[in-house]
Amino acid sequence: MWQIKEEFKDNRHPIGKSWVYLNADKPINPWHISYPITWSGFVDGNKVKIIQKGQLAYSVDDFEFEEFPKIYEYIKGRIVKWINDYLRILD
Repeated sequence: MWQIKEEFKDNRHPIGKSWVYLNADKPINPWHISYPITWSGFVDGNKVKIIQKGQLAYSVDDFEFEEFPKIYEYIKGRIVKWINDYLRILD
């Protein structure tokens, strides 16, 4: 099961949409989260690795996109929002 599973509009894809699937490398405990967190998974079937540097998860600058397909650069901001939303649900 994926911690983050989101669909987004993708005109490059034959069916017009793609998906983001991400899991954290450690348990996310709402009372104590240790950083950095490595988020791994897939964007439209392409392997990704995203490092959340600290507690902040509001901006692309709060992350290092170590493995990430260049054609999906435009979706980085939405991925940050989905991660932030996931972490805030746990608060």
